[in-house]
Amino acid sequence: MVSLSSNQRYHMAQRLLFIISFWGFSVAVGSYFGLFSTFPLPWFALLVGMGIVTPLVLYYGNSSFRAYIQGLHLNYLTLFHIWRIPAALTFFYYGSQHLLPSTFVRNAAWGDLAAGLL
Repeated sequence: MVSLSSNQRYHMAQRLLFIISFWGFSVAVGSYFGLFSTFPLPWFALLVGMGIVTPLVLYYGNSSFRAYIQGLHLNYLTLFHIWRIPAALTFFYYGSQHLLPSTFVRNAAWGDLAAGLL
């Protein structure tokens, strides 16, 4: 296993924070302006799939990134998943206003709530 110095860990954390922030901001802006609703459903599914596969490829393909992630305390992973609780509550609210399909609310909202609480 690769060992990272504290300086390397700091720079890896900075890059990861920047990438996650940029991704979140991009998704928020794209959603606000309705960009994602213009995609045909198969292309949107591909975009979502890329958002899942890209970190996995990075994890398994980059030993430094893998060492950084494996060195994180589980408290950070737990903290990261806490955002899923307000996301679930938002899904429940939009579902109650009939702005989301009931199947989506049943699967995504309850799943996010369970993941965030556990």
